[in-house]
This record gives sequence, structure tokens and C-alpha cells, in this order.
Amino acid sequence: MQDVEIILTQMQIEVYWVSGPKKSGGDRYPWAKEKIQIDDDAMEEYWVSIRNQPENKSKSFV
Repeated sequence: MQDVEIILTQMQIEVYWVSGPKKSGGDRYPWAKEKIQIDDDAMEEYWVSIRNQPENKSKSFV
């Protein structure tokens, strides 16, 4: 049991909220102040296909 306790105390818990991307860019809770980070593997599709702003396809934050 001691091994389990040691492992649990060393674990880091991260909570994520995943939003459906919106063409208008309203991809966050209204009260959120943090920038939204777009995963590298989704940046091009987000900016080109969803937001229709291909000039921003290398931006990882909204």
C-alpha cells in the first residue's frame, strides 16, 4: 500500500475544458481571461477550415 501512496502523491492532475470551435472565435467561457492554446496538430484546420483565416495558421494562441 505504501508504494501506491507514493505514486499518487507524485501524480499531477490537470483539468481541461474542451470547447467546440466556433467560427466567430467565441471559444471560451465568457468569464475566462486566459488565452486559448490550440494544439499543434489542430492549428491549421482551426485557422483555415473553421475560422477562415489562413494567414493565422501558425498562431497557437487565440
